[in-house]
Parts: sequence; C-alpha cells; structure tokens
Amino acid sequence: MSLSEMDVSSYFEPPFEELQSIVNLLFTFEEEEGELEATAEFERVKYGMHAFYNWEADDSQRTMYELAFKFLLGTMHDGVPAGDGQQYPGKREILTDGCGNFVLPRCTHAIFTVATNGNPLVGGSNPVYITWPQLVEMYEKGWSISDHQWGGTAVFGGYENRYQQVEKNLELIYDEMKSRGVDVRVNAGVVPNNDPGYVSVWAHIKDFAGMSSQGFGTYANDGYPIQYMADSGKPPGFGNLQKVYDAIDNGDPILLARVFWENSLTLASDAVDGLAGEMAAHPDQRFIIRCGSHGPTYVSGDPTEWNTWKAYMNKVFTLLGDKICFASTQETCEYMQVTRKVIKTETINEDGTLTVQLDYTGVPAHYRWQDITLKLTANKTIAGITQTGGARIEKDVDTGIVNIIREITSFADPSLEVDPPEILAANIVTGSANKINLTLSEPVLMSVFSAFRIADTVENQALPSTHTVTGLEGSGTSWRLVLGSNVVAGESVKLYYSMQTGDVRSVADSSRKLPAYWGAAVNNTI
Repeated sequence: MSLSEMDVSSYFEPPFEELQSIVNLLFTFEEEEGELEATAEFERVKYGMHAFYNWEADDSQRTMYELAFKFLLGTMHDGVPAGDGQQYPGKREILTDGCGNFVLPRCTHAIFTVATNGNPLVGGSNPVYITWPQLVEMYEKGWSISDHQWGGTAVFGGYENRYQQVEKNLELIYDEMKSRGVDVRVNAGVVPNNDPGYVSVWAHIKDFAGMSSQGFGTYANDGYPIQYMADSGKPPGFGNLQKVYDAIDNGDPILLARVFWENSLTLASDAVDGLAGEMAAHPDQRFIIRCGSHGPTYVSGDPTEWNTWKAYMNKVFTLLGDKICFASTQETCEYMQVTRKVIKTETINEDGTLTVQLDYTGVPAHYRWQDITLKLTANKTIAGITQTGGARIEKDVDTGIVNIIREITSFADPSLEVDPPEILAANIVTGSANKINLTLSEPVLMSVFSAFRIADTVENQALPSTHTVTGLEGSGTSWRLVLGSNVVAGESVKLYYSMQTGDVRSVADSSRKLPAYWGAAVNNTI
C-alpha cells in the first residue's frame, strides 16, 4: 500500500480488537496432491529483512525533530518546513514490511529532562532542546524514546543513586506524555557518558529490553558481555545478529554498541559499505548496523554537518534500501526478545490446514512492540491466513512472510512500581574511624562486602578505592562497612556499590535488590 494512500501513522495503529495472550493463526492451502508439509519459523529480523538498522541520537536535541524527523518522514504531509527552511519529500516509499506495504523509518531519541537548577530542558525555554509536543508527534509515527538518565551526566557530573536517576526520568516522561494523550513506557536506555551502574538498574530493576552505549568504555557494561561491537577485521558499526540471540538465550541483557556519526562520512560510510558487502557475501546471515550522534546540527550560514548527515542518510537508503528494517533501538530489542519469549506450537490438521499458536504470556506488559514475523515454508500453495487473538495480520502468500502486528498503547504508571531498597544515610563517627554506618530504607540481607568501594573523589569511568572494605556487620536496616584503614578528620569520602557483583537484597522479597551507587557522599563527622 502506498503511503500516499493512507495517513503516515496508520501502519502503527493498533488493531481494533482487544489483544489477547494467545494468538491463533490458521493457514489454508490450495487443493494440491500429497500430504501437507508445512512449518512457520520466526524471522531473525523483523519483516524478514537482511539486517536491522538503528539511528540513535542523544541529549534531547531539538534538531532530531526539526531536521532528522522532517528529512526522513518528509514535510509535505503537513507543509511545515524543516529547521533549515526547506521542504523534503522524505523516505516514504522505500522501506517495506516484506508484505507489500511501505513503512516509515523509525529512530531513537535518548533524552534527559532537567537542568542543574531543576528547570526543565525538554519543553523548557532553551531552543536547543526538544519540546513535548514534538516528542509526541515523533512517538506517534513509530519513533522511540530511550532513557539517558534524569539530569544527564553532562549536566550533573554524575548522580549517586543510579536508580533514582532512571526512575525520575521515566516518571517525568510518562507524566508529560500522558498529559498529552500518549502512554509511554520507556524500555531501552543509552548509557550516559559510558558511566557504570546504569546497565544493572535497567536490566534487573526496570527489565529493559535492551541497552546502548558508545562503546561501554571499560566498566559501563557492569560486567555483562557486550554482544554487539564491530566484528574483528570488519568495518565499524555492524555485527552478526546471532551474537545477540545467543546472549538472550544465555540470560544476558542486550548490550549494543554503535559507531558514532561525526561531521565526516568516513566511519559511518564505511559501515554502510561494509554491511552491503557482508549481506551480498553471506545471504543466509542476519546483521545489525547501528549509528549514533547528538543529532544533525544546522548553523545558519554553515550547514556543513547537516549536509553531510543528509548525504549519509541518502547513501543508507540508496545502498541498503528495502533490505533493512529501519527501526528504533527499543523496537529492535523488543522484537528479538519477543521472538524468544513467545511460545510457538504448530499443528497440521486433518482437513489439510496448519494452525500456529503463539502464546504471549511470557512477554512483559511494558513491551510496546510485540510484533512477530514468521516465514512459512510449505509444499503447497498458500490460499489464505486468518487469526484470532486481536493481532493484525499482513502477509505475502508468495514469499510466506507473515507479520503479526501487536503495538501496545497503554502502560502502567512507573511511579506505582515498588521501589528497591535504598541507602538513606552513610556516616562515619568519632570512635569508629574504620567503619561506615549505613541506614537502609527497609531490612536487607548482604554478604558480599567486596561489592562496596570507598574513594575520596567521584570517578565517572573507573573503579576507585582509597580504603578497602574488609568486612560487614549488622542486620535489618542498620549495617556497617568495615574498612582496612581509618578515615581521618576532614577527609572526603565517597561510596560506590556494584549491583552486578553485590548481593544486597530485600528481606521481604529477595528479587528486589539494592541499586548501583556511584560516588555517594558519606557524612564524615570525625
């Protein structure tokens, strides 16, 4: 279907029926000789394409709406020009869903929301930052919002409680978007400044579908394996998708790195060339290519970077075209997670039909994109496909590609989720210079003292230690970290806690764990 024949958002509108946890597909076939042999397998890339393509921009920049969004989706449908004053036709009839329907490119905007003084960045008076109505329009066209922490490391220089930075951002995004008629539950994150601690919170407390970073530095992966980096000997920016599926099967979170687009086509262009070559050389493999930046900029009178970005995007669509699923990080990760969480059963019926049942019970309710692409292989010609369960079906009977469309549009308020245990106070008192007294928000258990570190400064991308923690004392809400050396009067003391290596958990519910802390101030009253 041509996008000129329908509203640009209509492909992403949910089905009219209420979605159910069980979807049944009934495949009928032409009357041909022989017993039916048929199976339907999950496609590794949505729409049955050869690769996922992600474009991701950080830091709430308004140019993502005024330039990137307008360029990719086109300005003709509303007549409002892009930020450079120009009209663009958009990349509206290039990408398809594998079933003959054109689909739009969908990107990711990783946002933080407030400034140092607590004033809003998103929706504030500074024209550098995006507005909430602009985010609503982007979201309704299939784009996604990723968490980049509440204040952004670039703004605050770090925030001691990683959970609070994530939670405050998610709640503010939900409230602002909800007040404008759109439910948003963020389900992917971009590590700010390659800082440690966020991946563990996103994976274990917020159950994010996937996480992204420039390269995860040395510690930002929190000890988890990074599945997607540039393959050895290959151009930067892309990798074999099987690594990600192997990680999911191993119970690891999805961690995706990216090539950083600069005011040069070199790295990003090499990645596109490299992917095109790999797809041609390995038609049976599936890939992912990821590119990120702070969004294209445009300074009046010097549009160099903006022109370079447009040239890069033109190359993506010219060279890769309808071989890629151009989707956001969240949509990409949710697709891969859903295809592993849905339970599929197949039955060849006595009447010569095939029933495929998809059980969505194991898919979390906060997953926006619950779509699945199946590839039907049969020894007979497909006559038709029907479904029950509320999903919408798009199909190509010639290729056997079947899309099950399930976009979730209603989400619970994240503020209603139960908070994890948290540190309320950390003190060093006269007479106990080798102990840090911790007061927690609820009774906890803990035994791994090596997960705590003590330093005199905040280190964003390192594991500092000026006093070694040698033991633990206490119970309930009152605990003491025993140090191998004394703290002296006037010494600045900062507390670090690794959620991934530690075992601090609630007595009432062992699944609720203490989040990561990074440079939390200790009150030294010696």
